[in-house]
Amino acid sequence: MERKRKRREPKTCSGCGEEYSGRHLLRHTCSSNQTEDPSDDTRKVHAAPIVKSVTDAERSENRTLTSLEHDEDDIVMEEEDDIPTNDVCLSESSDNEEELCEIDIDSILDEEDSSQELDNTNLLIVSVLKVLLRWQSLFYVSDLALSYLLLLVKSLLYLVSAASEFSKDLYKKFPSNLYQLNKSISFKNDMFRKYAVCPKCYALYDFAECVNVIEVGLIPDMKSEPPTNTFIDPLVEELKQAWSGFYMKSYNSPSQPVKFKLALICVGCDIPASRKLCGFLGHAATKGCNKCMKTFDGGVGEKNYGGFDMSLWEDRNLEVHKEIVKKIVRSKTKTSREKLEKEYGVRYSVLLELAYFDPVTMTIIDPMHNLFLGTAKRMLLIWKDHKVLRPEHFDMMQKRIEKISCPSDVGKLPQKMASSFGSFNADQFKNWTILFSIYALKGVLPEEHLEYWRKFVLACKILCTRTLSRNNVKVAHLLLISFCKKVERAFGSECITPNMHLHAHLDKCLYDFGPVYSFWLFSFERENGILGSIPSNKRNIEIQLMRKFLKNSHAVDLFSDSVLEEQFGPDFLKLKVLHEDNERGTLSLMNTGASYDLVKMSSKDVRVESLCWTIDSFSGVKVSTLKNCTLSERDVSFLKRMYNVLYPNIEESRITVCNTCRSTKYVDIFGSVLGIKLGRSNRSSLINAYWHKDDGQICDYEEMGLAPRPGQIENILLHNVLVDEKSCVHLLARVSWFAKPNEYVLNYYGKPVEAWSCDLFDVQGPSMYIPVQRIRSKFVYAKDEVRGQNVIVVVPRERFLC
Repeated sequence: MERKRKRREPKTCSGCGEEYSGRHLLRHTCSSNQTEDPSDDTRKVHAAPIVKSVTDAERSENRTLTSLEHDEDDIVMEEEDDIPTNDVCLSESSDNEEELCEIDIDSILDEEDSSQELDNTNLLIVSVLKVLLRWQSLFYVSDLALSYLLLLVKSLLYLVSAASEFSKDLYKKFPSNLYQLNKSISFKNDMFRKYAVCPKCYALYDFAECVNVIEVGLIPDMKSEPPTNTFIDPLVEELKQAWSGFYMKSYNSPSQPVKFKLALICVGCDIPASRKLCGFLGHAATKGCNKCMKTFDGGVGEKNYGGFDMSLWEDRNLEVHKEIVKKIVRSKTKTSREKLEKEYGVRYSVLLELAYFDPVTMTIIDPMHNLFLGTAKRMLLIWKDHKVLRPEHFDMMQKRIEKISCPSDVGKLPQKMASSFGSFNADQFKNWTILFSIYALKGVLPEEHLEYWRKFVLACKILCTRTLSRNNVKVAHLLLISFCKKVERAFGSECITPNMHLHAHLDKCLYDFGPVYSFWLFSFERENGILGSIPSNKRNIEIQLMRKFLKNSHAVDLFSDSVLEEQFGPDFLKLKVLHEDNERGTLSLMNTGASYDLVKMSSKDVRVESLCWTIDSFSGVKVSTLKNCTLSERDVSFLKRMYNVLYPNIEESRITVCNTCRSTKYVDIFGSVLGIKLGRSNRSSLINAYWHKDDGQICDYEEMGLAPRPGQIENILLHNVLVDEKSCVHLLARVSWFAKPNEYVLNYYGKPVEAWSCDLFDVQGPSMYIPVQRIRSKFVYAKDEVRGQNVIVVVPRERFLC
């Protein structure tokens, strides 16, 4: 007969006198120690923690709104209650096995070693392990496969261990299993705080002997969408502590803990989730906007979101919002509370417990969902439902899209427009809107519909850049408002969506948080896909995902260490290229390091002679294999005249142009590749720049047009010129500029698309040589025919080269 397990006696905390189980006593004490200032020698007994027991989902909504009462002075006050570091002392004869298992014994034994600098062998091993971890995360390799690989590498090191003492040392220190790997990279943060969730009321309970385990930040899959307050309550408690400050070791302070502070800047998610999370009613409510108090009349499913006279809209503000929520919290019955929520369009959110949180400002409108997955997708459905676009029109659009050639970093092109546009991802809808739609819809969509759609395209093109001026925000805002009014006039207010109403508030988010690249959710959507693709055994999935996420964070910064390139040799650079080349589309552009200097150097609003164009003064350029070549007298003559433009204050006799140079087939500028016409990267050889005039000369500052000139790179040169006997190396592109057709052909498609002569190039002159820093952007193109003339359709990219 199986012996009945005895229930263990609770243990008393020596600091506060509260009773806890063995497991929770350890966590209670460790969490108290995290807030201790190690530099403070005056130790005080910590205050007893408040333990709450939640019995149903409404309990959290009815709690006292404490943070709304905080004064600003209370926000910055430091915690005075400190905890002694030796509160917990476990002996080797402890009878609590769970207690011993959850203590990070390695961190205690190796405490002295962790403060010492690792030797060279250990550094190399850690670097190799981080490469393996990054490889595992990029290609979704299971832990079992990684274990086999570790054993294989260990075996290979054993074969060569007799060759030298260094090889022998590598073999001894290289890990043979995942436990040793985690220890080698100091991956010890594996003690996650656990909670249990009630499947009926979704209340959150502290984990004691429950079975259902979740992690804060990973909500389990449920049949219906649960209330969010109980799930984010633990996160809010941690954010409160983070706002006061916490101590931990850092890269700059590996031995002595330093104080960090953390704050929630904004809440980024799709619109329904942001409403639920931040305490607003959904878009089906009468006051369903989280930015203004506009009333949406009509029943469920029949709401009228039309009307774009913003002078009639009353903006929400923090003070009024808090007063309304206080009134809702003080409601004594569920009926009265729901009545107030319906009247004002708000409800209580646990995020309001954060003294600094402003739900009106900090709840963003995500441009990815709002513009591309929202309106861009909706317009195709409206045109289809109203028979503006018929099945044969979608076939014509698909044929035009298939003609388009794009650089590899654009991402996947839209396919099967007629049947599958509903399943396009956000990146495909973004490409469709900004790059392909005007060309594909010309002559297919009636002209009056194409013109208001053009306003939406131009607004998206303006907004989807990493550098954005306030004037451009105003222009984009006016274009979006005009677009919404034209759609309402064409199809009626019943076709206006909540996303279209939110277009009018998008400019506020841009003023608060900057360009869309700083807060849209492309990276989070990709992370959702990565988490779903991680191999697992379908058991305790949340913990497995959290472990792999944290482990990957140790390896992701590996390729930023330039010292490793010298230690591992040239093949290591190939790994780096593979790592950086893993992403495509918008996410790749977000990860690329931008340079404001490059943006300025390629702008039409800068004088060429005021800047330095040598390659030494410009970082972020990677040049591929070089070969020597000789320039003709004609090319040298063009180069002399080009250098006279770059150095107008230096006499021509003081400039000596070399007739030799080195050429390459492609260069990498902040992750963006420029290729040549006859190279493998020929799709990246078509560029725009403010440089060329019709007679082959270089534009003066006063002569630059409103639009850049398209051309194709024939060669990329590293050229040396002597200026006052001083060597100045320039990275130049040799460009053939497309000939300009008549105005009708040029503007046939309308902004932002242009049609240039396909087989004709302009007169050659000094403008055929251009510093690569002067190139503004690459463009997407298609070869077509307009009025019997062969043209290249030029669709400029929505961003600068960087």
